Amino acid sequence: MQARNTIVLFAATVLLLLAVIVLKKGSSSLGNKTIIKPLGNTVVFDRIKIENQSGTINIQKTETTWLVNGTTETDHNKLSALIAMLKNLSMKHPVQFELAGQLADSVKYSGTRVSLYNKNKNIFSLKFFETNNKAVALSPKGRPFYIGIKGYGSLTPGSLLNHDKTFWHKQLLFNIESHEIQSVSISYPTKPENSFTIDCSNGDPRLFSSGNKPVSEANSETLIDYLSFFTAINYENRDTINFYEDYSKTLFQLKILTKTNNNFSLTGFNLYNSNTGLKDINTLTGIVNNSDTIHLTYSNIDPLLATIGYFLKK
Repeated sequence: MQARNTIVLFAATVLLLLAVIVLKKGSSSLGNKTIIKPLGNTVVFDRIKIENQSGTINIQKTETTWLVNGTTETDHNKLSALIAMLKNLSMKHPVQFELAGQLADSVKYSGTRVSLYNKNKNIFSLKFFETNNKAVALSPKGRPFYIGIKGYGSLTPGSLLNHDKTFWHKQLLFNIESHEIQSVSISYPTKPENSFTIDCSNGDPRLFSSGNKPVSEANSETLIDYLSFFTAINYENRDTINFYEDYSKTLFQLKILTKTNNNFSLTGFNLYNSNTGLKDINTLTGIVNNSDTIHLTYSNIDPLLATIGYFLKK
C-alpha cells in the first residue's frame, strides 16, 4: 500500500513538473522575442517605413543624410529617439478578455506599422494600435498584448511614430546664405504699401516698392543685414487641437529666389484659440511652398517680417 502511495505521489510530482514546463514554454512563446523581434545595438538599416490608413512615410538614408519621402532632410534628434525606442520595446501584459476582440481588429485594420529595411530586405516589422495612451500589438496567434518602452515610463510608440511627414522634417525653415539670394519679396495683402522686393541680380541689393518701383533712398547696409537673416530660421510642430486658422485672411506672403533658381514661399495666417476665439499672440501658421503646414513663433519669424520703411535712410 505504501509503495502504491509512493508511486502515485511520484507520478503526481512528475505531472506537476510537466505542467510547469508547458506553462513556461507557453508563456515564453508569447514573450518579447516572439511578439517584438529585438533590435541589436549593431543593427544596420537604410530605410524606415511608417504606414497606416493615412498613407506611407519613407525615411531613407543617403550618402550624407536621411530624407523624408526623398525630398526633405530628417530631424536627426527624432530619428535617434525612434531607434532608441525600437530597441527598448517590450511586452507588458495581455489585453483583458472583454476588450481582446475589439483591439485585435483595431490593430489589424487601423494600426500603424513600422518597418526597417537594409538593402530592401525587411529586418524588423511591428504593427500596433494606440488607445487611451496605451499601445497594443498582436502575438503570432493573434492575441492582443499591451506593449511599452523599457525605461521610458508611460511613453508609447505612437508618441514618436507620428504619421505627419512635417513632424520628421528637420525643423529649419530657411538656411540660405545672403550671397545665394537673387531676390526676396514680401507682400502684405491688407497693407500693400508695406510690401517690398529686394533684388540682387545685378550685384548689390536694390529695393523696390509694391508697384515694382525702385526706391533710391534705401539704406544699403540695412538691406545687406536683412538678407543675412535667412541663414537660421526654425519652425516648430505643435498640437493645435484647440486652435484653428483663418485661411481667408493672409497675413503675408514671402517669396525667395536663389541664384540657382530654387524657389521658396511662405504664406502666413493667424492662429486662434477654439475656446475663446482670441488670436494666439505667440504663434502663427505657415504654408510652405503651397504644400506643408508648419507653425512659427513670432520671435523666430519677426526679423523677416520687415516693412519697406525699415530699409529707408533715417
